[in-house]
Amino acid sequence: MYFITGGRCSGKRDYVRSRFGLEPKNIFDGDFSGAVYGLHSYVKRLTEEGADVSARVKELVTSGVKVIISDEVGCGIVPADEFERRWRDNAGAASQTAAEYAEGVIRVVCGIGVRLK
Repeated sequence: MYFITGGRCSGKRDYVRSRFGLEPKNIFDGDFSGAVYGLHSYVKRLTEEGADVSARVKELVTSGVKVIISDEVGCGIVPADEFERRWRDNAGAASQTAAEYAEGVIRVVCGIGVRLK
């Protein structure tokens, strides 16, 4: 599995399409096949539901999915809202878990992938 991260609208999906040969129909939001787009959104939904985020993310990263894509969360100002802080903490932990299990970690900036692992 590869973990792709980067800022919002940084070219992550286009990078995944060109690098991994995946068509848009194979890049799903929250589906466990092809590529999963939006780990950060998935974590937000889990946080809203009060689910065990850590367990669900481990399930995802070990599911056999080829690529997991996530916006980088947490590089800005810490929000005053308690839920938003909890979500950012969960999203950061989820990214760390994805990176730990990943064969490769790539950060995309301006459409250019920089291999971190």
